[in-house]
Amino acid sequence: MEIVAWSAVVGLLLIVMALGDSLLARLPLSTSMLYIAVGAAVSPLWLGWTMLAPETQTRALEQLAEEGAARIFKPRIGGNFIVGVVGSLQFDVLADRIKNEYDIPVVFEAAGLFTARWVEGGDTVLLKKFENGNEGYLADDHTGALVFLARNSWHLETTQKEWPDLKFAKTKEQ
Repeated sequence: MEIVAWSAVVGLLLIVMALGDSLLARLPLSTSMLYIAVGAAVSPLWLGWTMLAPETQTRALEQLAEEGAARIFKPRIGGNFIVGVVGSLQFDVLADRIKNEYDIPVVFEAAGLFTARWVEGGDTVLLKKFENGNEGYLADDHTGALVFLARNSWHLETTQKEWPDLKFAKTKEQ
C-alpha cells in the first residue's frame, strides 16, 4: 500500500477517535481494542491491505545475489538481510528491479558497517573458536559461506591480527 493511502487510513482513524471520544467512553471498549481491530481489518486476515511475503523477499534477494548484482548476508544474530553493492546507485537499481520483477516495494537502510570479509581456514577447531568469539559480527552469504562484518577499519585490522591463521578474503567467486 502506498504512503498516501496509509496516511489516509491513519488520519481517518485519528479523526474517528477524536470525534467518537464521547461515544467510546460509553462503550465497554478501550482505544487499544479499537486500534487492534483496525490493525486486524487491514491485515491479510480481512482486507489484505498489508501483505508480508518474507519468502518472496528472500527469493528476490537470493536471485539477485546469484546473478552477481549484489551480495546478500544473513547475520547470525538478527533478522534482516544485509545487502552489499559496489556503489550507492546500485541500491536504486536493486530496489527498482525488485519492485518491477517481484512486485515488492523495497527500502534500503544504512547498516553502519565498514566492510565484509569472507573467512576461510583449514583448521575447523580454530574456525569454530573464531565463530564462537565473534558471533555478533558474523553472517552467511547466499551460498552459506562464513562472512565477517567489520564495524570499522580498526575492527577489521584488530581481528585479522588476533586470528593470523584465518584468511579474510575481500571477494569470493560464485
